[in-house]
Amino acid sequence: METRPRRMQCGPETPLPETAKPAVVMWDLNADDAGRARQFYADVFGWEVSAPGEPPVELATVGSGEDGISGIIGQAPRPGDADEAIRHRGLIVYIKVHDVAAALAAVERHGGRAIWGPQEVAPGFWLAQFEDPDGTRLGLTT
Repeated sequence: METRPRRMQCGPETPLPETAKPAVVMWDLNADDAGRARQFYADVFGWEVSAPGEPPVELATVGSGEDGISGIIGQAPRPGDADEAIRHRGLIVYIKVHDVAAALAAVERHGGRAIWGPQEVAPGFWLAQFEDPDGTRLGLTT
């Protein structure tokens, strides 16, 4: 099931072209038992799942088919985790945008709520998460 780790990315490594509209480029599943979830999706769909990273998040990259959107599987926060208030459980999708900070500001202007970010997690690779007005959690990336 587990293959060599891949560099985490949200969609193509190139920036969103200036004339392109934002697009869903990645999914992020945080499960109560990340090991069980990794095994389940590898067994059921034959997806390539990398070895997990270090606790507490234990992220593993997932290649979900030739034409599919790749994703990650991580460990959902456990009660008492230091970052429990900002980490999620379940599934969210990430939307690639031109400018994470500007998109997050637009979210708030239109009734959404910033959860965390923007945060540069690698050179030129920015992430943030927000809730839409109905409470659905989504992510933003460059």
